[in-house]
Amino acid sequence: FYLDPVKLIRFPATPTRIMYSSVSATGEPIAVTGTVLEPEKEWASSGERPVIAYAVGTQGVGDQCAPSKTLSTGEQYEGVGISTLLNKGYTVVATDYEGLGTEGLHTYMVRQSQAHTVLDSVRAAAGLEGSGVTSTSPVAIAGYSQGGGAAAAAAELAGEYAPELDVKAAYAGAPPADLTQVADAIDGGGSAAFLL
Repeated sequence: FYLDPVKLIRFPATPTRIMYSSVSATGEPIAVTGTVLEPEKEWASSGERPVIAYAVGTQGVGDQCAPSKTLSTGEQYEGVGISTLLNKGYTVVATDYEGLGTEGLHTYMVRQSQAHTVLDSVRAAAGLEGSGVTSTSPVAIAGYSQGGGAAAAAAELAGEYAPELDVKAAYAGAPPADLTQVADAIDGGGSAAFLL
């Protein structure tokens, strides 16, 4: 299973593509896809193996951009970060968010939708036989860019939306909170392609 953008290294993990139920920002039930990555490496610390709810950064709006698809082909630029977690023995669950790989439009930076899909990915992993994730697994939420916004939203809403999850920590890096300011800042620079 490839996890690096240049397809040179294979990492020891058992990937499972999942489809699970979540809730849109308007309260409607939605189908969401994602990936559960169970490392072959033993958990070396005490206690139950933690699961990382990994919220990927900005991907694109086409179904071909779904992280579960790009992880499986070695085209996921977050592969290096994910592989680092796997090599430390963490289970990783990555959502595709609403509308990537499933019906409907991708809801880029919609707080409630992103939070729900991240938290429900952990619930789905706990319901997946053989995943190693249980209803009592310690959970950490991590993300950068769009993933930073999703991770922050999931951490903020976990207590009310998914109180049964044992969320221990969250990392939210560079969430694009004001998209107009982001566009102004990267226009004409090396990251201008993200505007598209």
